[in-house]
Amino acid sequence: MERVWFFALLFVLLLGFVSAQPNQNTEVWFTPNSGSVDMLNLFNNPEQWPTARAIIDVFKFYQDQLLPPHPQWPCTICGSNILPNLINAQAFSKLSQWNIKIGIEIQPVKPYSCANPSPFQTGYEYQAYRTILAINGVQNNGGVVEYLAMDEPFYGGAVSIGGQSCGYNIQQIAQEVAQYVNLVHNQFPSVKIGDIEAYPDPNLQPTPQNPNSAMGSVARIQSYILALEQAGVQLEFFHLDVNSQAVSAWGTNLNADLIALKNFFA
Repeated sequence: MERVWFFALLFVLLLGFVSAQPNQNTEVWFTPNSGSVDMLNLFNNPEQWPTARAIIDVFKFYQDQLLPPHPQWPCTICGSNILPNLINAQAFSKLSQWNIKIGIEIQPVKPYSCANPSPFQTGYEYQAYRTILAINGVQNNGGVVEYLAMDEPFYGGAVSIGGQSCGYNIQQIAQEVAQYVNLVHNQFPSVKIGDIEAYPDPNLQPTPQNPNSAMGSVARIQSYILALEQAGVQLEFFHLDVNSQAVSAWGTNLNADLIALKNFFA
């Protein structure tokens, strides 16, 4: 089954995979930080950034910014960048007018939702509910959500944070993602769902006993993608979240690993 490869333009250009002129498969994604103090100005004062706006293909929000205010999920890091203010700024309708596609970074598998999915029975039900709310927040206010970018479900399904953990193996993570994707696609069948994963793999931090452990990052990502495909998930795109400090400290070969991933997704 053919896999589709999208990559952040900055990394592509820096590493020389394409020429300075983006090809027809290149998309430029723009994602302000959740609490960027000038984010609303992008919509309230659009005359301030016409040149940059002209090269942006996808504007990505974080899911928590788009949820209706609720004490169960306060976005403490969003600042003013929350749904009521984005609606008041006509953010979603303006992006549509500017022919900029809308994406949302979503959280299908996280330790907190595995530990406490209430009032739902499973973490994937809880997260799908939140994603559907976020999509409706956009589409009921003049926008169309075209992309959902999953925030590191491979890492989120295995890591322990604050004493909470899903404790999943690769196959269990893939099944959890598949259930989530099915629920979202039942409501929004045309939305394109892809994945973001960390590099180097945070679970492979080198130790004195195994100083080269991070070299297995690409093999683990590939195993995870294959498990997703076996579970029925065909990713529409894949983004790599590169920790440049870890690359330097752990001694991974970023160039070689990017080429390996590019070939894998070809």
